[in-house]
Amino acid sequence: YPESPLGLCLKAARLFRLDDYAEGSDAAIAESFEKASKDAIEASERYYKIHPENPEARYAVAMCELNLARYYIDHGRWFGGFFKARSGLAHLKQLLKEYPDFHDAKMPLGVANCFLDKTPIYLKPIARLLRFSGDMELGLQQLKDAETKGFLTRHESLYYQVAIQWVVLEDKETAKQILDRFIERFPRNANSLLLRAH
Repeated sequence: YPESPLGLCLKAARLFRLDDYAEGSDAAIAESFEKASKDAIEASERYYKIHPENPEARYAVAMCELNLARYYIDHGRWFGGFFKARSGLAHLKQLLKEYPDFHDAKMPLGVANCFLDKTPIYLKPIARLLRFSGDMELGLQQLKDAETKGFLTRHESLYYQVAIQWVVLEDKETAKQILDRFIERFPRNANSLLLRAH
């Protein structure tokens, strides 16, 4: 499927993770990531215009935008991050309205619901600007659905469930149980083993 944007989306996602794992940030990887992300978003939007009935096309646009938003925010580029996050979340909310069983879209929405439910008071205006109020119970259910029913998100959703239980809800026992499920699937994943040791 040479017209599919998936290859570019995966390339951008891989570069995001490589930059994320680097000590600080690697300038060459960061530059490659930004270019790959912009190319992936353009290809995804073009594909979505041709195939508006295809939920994967809209999902690709949203995920590329959210990856770029997270990168911008991690690098202190708040303005760009805000607009990409708002656009990506809007695509996913609309996608779930039209296709309620598109479980992969639930993972980023679940993360947003969980983190924005516990937003400090001074960040509430930003949550409102994102048009997202947050709902912990719904977010946890969305993450669970992404894990048990999703295709692309079934493993990554575990990572976010651990973070929410450990950092946001401060429930280390539940975080440990979820992390054990991840380690059972990937027993040689060094990051997970390190997290488990902590």
